Amino acid sequence: MDCPEFTLFDRYPYLRLLTFVDIESSGLMMGSYPIQYGWCGFDLVPRQVLIRPLPNWSSTYFEPSSVEIHGIRRSQLLINGVEAEEVARMLNEAMRGGTAFSDAIAWDRDWTDRLFDDTAVEREFRLETVDKAFERIASICDPWCVERQEAIFERVDQIFPHVHKADKDCLRLAAMTRSFIDRPFSEWLLSTATV
Repeated sequence: MDCPEFTLFDRYPYLRLLTFVDIESSGLMMGSYPIQYGWCGFDLVPRQVLIRPLPNWSSTYFEPSSVEIHGIRRSQLLINGVEAEEVARMLNEAMRGGTAFSDAIAWDRDWTDRLFDDTAVEREFRLETVDKAFERIASICDPWCVERQEAIFERVDQIFPHVHKADKDCLRLAAMTRSFIDRPFSEWLLSTATV
């Protein structure tokens, strides 16, 4: 059975303005920069883009240990990456006027700020910790889903594992949050057999 369609946008239009993001980077140090940006809404359709390093984003700050985690090489970015300014505009287009939620807000805010600051593009969306997403949906949580959260989260971990790929990891955050408000989705999670 396929994942059920998200049907709550009509009842709660503000949910369209909530997005979940994940960023892969050149490393975990001062001077590191974003190399892959992923974003996903409650529709569970993830998007991602590789970012071509700007001239001042030095290879000095591209850690080999990061490549081992996310599998993205600097040479791949130089060939297949999208210009950083275009990425900033793309993110504004996708999330304009809304809020993006991250589970690693300190790093993701730094890398997002670096992208926008270094391209001189003004960011047109807010960035918050994923805990704030739960606050935004608290009034519409389904009690049936809340009662089963431990089992549901286990299924989210199996079906949407954390794999250090920006599109997959933002999808995981969106699925986890959606499971609090969308009973058909939570029922699907609990009934789906993993391979």
